[in-house]
Amino acid sequence: MRKYTFELKVIPQPSGDYKLELWEPPATDTRPAKGRKSKPISSVQGWYLGLATMNLRRALESNGYKYSDLKRTRKVPFHLSEEDGIKLDLAFRSVSGLRQRSRLEDILFGIMEMSREEALYWHAKVSRNNGTQANNALIALRVLLGGENR
Repeated sequence: MRKYTFELKVIPQPSGDYKLELWEPPATDTRPAKGRKSKPISSVQGWYLGLATMNLRRALESNGYKYSDLKRTRKVPFHLSEEDGIKLDLAFRSVSGLRQRSRLEDILFGIMEMSREEALYWHAKVSRNNGTQANNALIALRVLLGGENR
């Protein structure tokens, strides 16, 4: 049986479009269940959502969904495996704020082709609570996969 650890939620926007939010459920620990809450970790919308289509398609299909299930009107979240959730989080975080299409495509392709271990490593680096270290890790990941900012 597959264990799902991430949720991908479709959030309708007033413009008639939608954004996708990736949520990480709480870790199971000794606290009572009602004290543990899921939290949003990253999101993507607009132009960036269109660029991440390959990453989204792969994540959805490897978790038993069809890409056509992704609609603005969807109320039920998509449940994703740890590896797919982490790779989507890296993709969503990496593209935010960048403009050069070829660089964005290189980064997204690089994330999609990462091994599970490599994705876990980078996810741990970019999701740290310390903003400076997480930002530096995100810059390093972008340079590694997309080359220097030209």
